[in-house]
Amino acid sequence: MGPRNWLPSGSWCGTSFTTEDWTPVIYDTLPPGWYTDAELWLLEACARAAPDHPFVEIGVAQGRSAHVLARYAHELHLVDDLSMGDFRATWPLAATYTAVEDMVHRVPLIGLLHHDADHTYGPVRDHLELLLPKVALHGCVCLHDFVGNSYPGVSRAWSMATWQTKTMWKSIGAEGSLACFERLA
Repeated sequence: MGPRNWLPSGSWCGTSFTTEDWTPVIYDTLPPGWYTDAELWLLEACARAAPDHPFVEIGVAQGRSAHVLARYAHELHLVDDLSMGDFRATWPLAATYTAVEDMVHRVPLIGLLHHDADHTYGPVRDHLELLLPKVALHGCVCLHDFVGNSYPGVSRAWSMATWQTKTMWKSIGAEGSLACFERLA
């Protein structure tokens, strides 16, 4: 059984695509991690459609989702506190950081922001407040552990970080605990 099309039919970010248009990463070959195949497919669809600006991933762990993003990013910035191990040797061509604050001034615009780090309200809110203004027009924000009640700090941080700019963001889709949003203005 092939991947389902979770995104609305038609186009997003000026890119028309269907599941027949492309072959997804063979997810079984990726490092272990918490992402399901369905979540990886949605992340990959967003990476494919995101504008041509650097991609930023906060929370790398063993690199499962980073491998998917690396397939489409012309420039990849990875941020992780190394609590799950030191991933940096695996990514010699990516810019790597141990804190968001070390990276934020080096990336003027972001094509895709993927957050799967600290899942408590304060740190997620702080990351979003720093980085959402840098997301390019039609850029994508993907938040893992957003859907469901396991980590309510993630969805609460998104709501608080975007409450004054709700019309700037459109939900692209959700699968499992991953939710993705497009910047409209």
